[in-house]
Amino acid sequence: MGRASHPFRVVVRLAVSLAALALAACAAKPVQPQCYHSPWLARYACEPRVIAKVPYATLKKSLTEYFEQKKQEGVLIDAGMYFRDLEDGPHFGVNEYANFAAGSLLKLPLVMQYLSLAEEDPALLKLRLKVPDQIGILYDVVYLPPERLVPGESHSVEELMRRTVQYSDNMAYMMLRQYLIDRYGNESFLWESYRQLGLVPDVADRTYVISVARYSSLFKLLYSAAYLNAEKSEKLVQIMLGTTFSDGLERGVPPEVRVAHKHGERERDGIAQLNDCGIIYFPDNPYILCVMTRGTNNDALEKVIGDVSRMVYEEVQSRRGRHH
Repeated sequence: MGRASHPFRVVVRLAVSLAALALAACAAKPVQPQCYHSPWLARYACEPRVIAKVPYATLKKSLTEYFEQKKQEGVLIDAGMYFRDLEDGPHFGVNEYANFAAGSLLKLPLVMQYLSLAEEDPALLKLRLKVPDQIGILYDVVYLPPERLVPGESHSVEELMRRTVQYSDNMAYMMLRQYLIDRYGNESFLWESYRQLGLVPDVADRTYVISVARYSSLFKLLYSAAYLNAEKSEKLVQIMLGTTFSDGLERGVPPEVRVAHKHGERERDGIAQLNDCGIIYFPDNPYILCVMTRGTNNDALEKVIGDVSRMVYEEVQSRRGRHH
């Protein structure tokens, strides 16, 4: 019979074996995370950082001073902005919790709700709805769609969604909204969808209002495919990339940089409001930018949004290659 191993020898052998395993693990190539490869959705940190991930204190100060200057010039009554680096970077805002009229911005969550329903019922997107007879007042807006719906014609839900987002078409939006009200019996279904999105707007002066920071959360959900699945998230981004309004965020970035966004307008009692929010696809490092403005002249508000977009883009560009 062999001699029994001494307990000390057993401990030594175990320690040597564990050390060998540890060395082998260190030498092994690290396992890369599984990614959904899409140019429009999150890469889940599968690629190295492109820009420096340090706070934007200087930019925030510059934007704060810019807003104050425009107020003194009489261009702005109020404004707010919010920025978020979508590749695990910082976020910041200026007056980001002030409320602005939601207006056409509520069209985007409605379309998101349709896409959510279509995950279970794909035929919904092919359903055709008839354009009602009375539509004139719904086209009494500053930024007219390039083409109008014609009474009596029918269009698929998918086409109405496209017009709602790309043209901010009020008639297309009302048709989609009314269908859900008829289907579920009341508006509670819509409000529940807003609640799920963390987007229930407040009411002030008989108007739905929302803050820049709260609305920006939609784009984080979209980019990370956290509310819709990846297929439907990408479908909505592709629709937003075709938005016809180009006088806000888009005017502040080079033409080759794509912007998936939704704008909103409102004019009442001589006071104009213009908002533009979306994802700016800076090469390999997209970011959210949302700007809401209130003043007396839409042309001037367009320039403010464009200036903010340009200032942010230039700061992000200056960080390229600085990975700390």
